[in-house]
Amino acid sequence: MPKDDVFGLYNDWAEAHGIDDPLNKSWFTRKLNTHIKVDSTKKRIDGEPVPHYTGVRIRSEEDFQP
Repeated sequence: MPKDDVFGLYNDWAEAHGIDDPLNKSWFTRKLNTHIKVDSTKKRIDGEPVPHYTGVRIRSEEDFQP
């Protein structure tokens, strides 16, 4: 999953929850690694290297329905 996508979702979440001073991208990655094991890699998208997290997937609201 592209790191920028994950970080963007975190920022959306922080804004929705009234967090006025969310973590920057570097601190977000550090804190994320204290909660779950994530690795990083670069994958090419349209010929350009894009930083990705491996071992991360974003769940939708449907994933939480019984």
